[in-house]
Amino acid sequence: MKNAGIEPELETYNTLLNACATTLAVSEMGSKKALVIAIELFRILRSGDSFTPNSTTYSTLFKICDRLIKDPEEKKQTIEKTFEKCCMNGQVDRGVLNTLRWTVPGEIFWRLIDEPDGRGHVRVDDLPPEWSRKSNRNSRNLNSNNLKHST
Repeated sequence: MKNAGIEPELETYNTLLNACATTLAVSEMGSKKALVIAIELFRILRSGDSFTPNSTTYSTLFKICDRLIKDPEEKKQTIEKTFEKCCMNGQVDRGVLNTLRWTVPGEIFWRLIDEPDGRGHVRVDDLPPEWSRKSNRNSRNLNSNNLKHST
């Protein structure tokens, strides 16, 4: 696209990242290649001045980590760092919480959101407002009671 003088939009990057997340790589080499492509896409996306990653980007990154990083400790650390960036960028919404919930074990999820309310539920409104201040889905008003802590 760039060679043709066309500037990719955020949706283009999110679509390409999703392709990495949903690749059917049957070999470890294929998974590594998809991961390398995803890392480079995210680096390019973050280095641009036109736009910044949104909640869809972060949700997709969680899927990429879950599906393409094989080492459990590396996967956990990468997801934790990605969630911290998501919070710092104000992009936490219901979609991010849903994806995070099924990509990490329960104890890590509850530690990351710092909201173990004892009932097994969390809503975006229960989280610090700065975590969702820029969310592209305006989902601070959405109820996420469907997020249940599995025991």
